[in-house]
Amino acid sequence: MLHKFTQLKKEYDSYSVSLIPKHKLLRETSLGYYGSAPADPVFNFFRKMELEKKKSFLDLGSGDGKVVLIAALFTKAAGIEIDMELIKVSGKMKKKLGIRAEFLREDYLMHDLSKYEILFLNPDQPFYALEKKLRKEMKKTARLVVLGNLYRPLNMGLEKNRIIDGTSFSIYKN
Repeated sequence: MLHKFTQLKKEYDSYSVSLIPKHKLLRETSLGYYGSAPADPVFNFFRKMELEKKKSFLDLGSGDGKVVLIAALFTKAAGIEIDMELIKVSGKMKKKLGIRAEFLREDYLMHDLSKYEILFLNPDQPFYALEKKLRKEMKKTARLVVLGNLYRPLNMGLEKNRIIDGTSFSIYKN
């Protein structure tokens, strides 16, 4: 697993460097902003939370697919992304790295979230419309992982907050 993660990190680092001269390292999409998640903290967080013991993982707004492919090293993983360019990047990385994962091009507000045990969100803004959907569809045993501090669900219980390599991860239950 560590070898595959090192390979993944190298590929995504190269991809990120290629975006700098194009001024696309951070960019607007039709539904928000794209910014890549940090690989090492995400990997280390998934190890500490024992993601391999979970049956399914879904990244809501999966961007370039990095988080999904890291999660797929541990469990069955999928990502939902609306931006076609980012879906293409995810597919290319998946193929290049030989990692099994699923990428769906759609709006996650229209997707059934009830079948996932872990839902992941790296928000670019507070998003309370999503919270309504989560409250309605998340099973009691499911958990929402929020990267960073831009969004704190108002009506979900904070189960745990962890700082990994300087990056904040919060786990919420329904």
